[in-house]
Amino acid sequence: MAQRLFADGVARVVLPSFAPGAGAADVNVVFWRWSDRLPHRVRVVDDWDRLPKDDSSWL
Repeated sequence: MAQRLFADGVARVVLPSFAPGAGAADVNVVFWRWSDRLPHRVRVVDDWDRLPKDDSSWL
């Protein structure tokens, strides 16, 4: 399924999982379609400043 989404041009980002009990190898992948209108607008909320500060999580 992920490969089909990639082929269809769906944007994605890989980020660490902060779920209780998650380890260093546990990640989340978020998919979306770019748009200038809702409901496809993406906004990052990182209240605890835990997401990477470089491009390492973008595919």
